[in-house]
Amino acid sequence: MTSLPTKFCERIKIQFPGEADALIESLGWPAKTSVHIHQKKAPELWSNEQQVKWYSSGRILTERPSFTFDPLLHAGCYYPQESSSMILHHILVEIFEKSDHKTFLDLCASPGGKTLVLSEFAGEKGRVISNELNRSRNQVLKENVVKWGAQ
Repeated sequence: MTSLPTKFCERIKIQFPGEADALIESLGWPAKTSVHIHQKKAPELWSNEQQVKWYSSGRILTERPSFTFDPLLHAGCYYPQESSSMILHHILVEIFEKSDHKTFLDLCASPGGKTLVLSEFAGEKGRVISNELNRSRNQVLKENVVKWGAQ
């Protein structure tokens, strides 16, 4: 573990006296890798891995794959995404009784993870409008949306 700056640790201990030690310890833990599974293309992919509690299409992987060389990634069968970003689907389910015919706007949308969650929630009858003002990031957004089949 890389040691944290002393001033940072001191500030955390002042701001969060009851949780500071646990928080500082947790920053040394290895990061978990999670993925959003495309349910129409590969519903059984990583079915033995732990499901993200708040999203049935999310999996927490025990081992990080080499994403760049995985043809399933490039075919849009899954999308590497932090499980915390997948909470969006749970929130949408809580807010909306039905997803039919809903239109969603995702601004500053690159690289597209939340757009993909929105498109899954919106379904065939809904619409997701995603935009990214930065041209180079817009291309990444477009590529991910096309791979997913959400265009």
